[in-house]
Amino acid sequence: MTIKEYGLGSIKSYVNEMTLLFKYYHHKRVEDILQEDIEQYLIFIKTVHQVGRAKCRSVAQACSFFL
Repeated sequence: MTIKEYGLGSIKSYVNEMTLLFKYYHHKRVEDILQEDIEQYLIFIKTVHQVGRAKCRSVAQACSFFL
């Protein structure tokens, strides 16, 4: 992300989003988290926490660096 000149704020945001994802899947090894798991996480935060489109896009963007 540094090579692509992402801002420090963006990098911190992506790290925070990934930390929340990894906490949600605490029972899985990081390398075992699949795209389907990420999709289920997005459904979870949308329905349970009632987050908006911007939050979902932020999570999806952060996860795109993970996959």
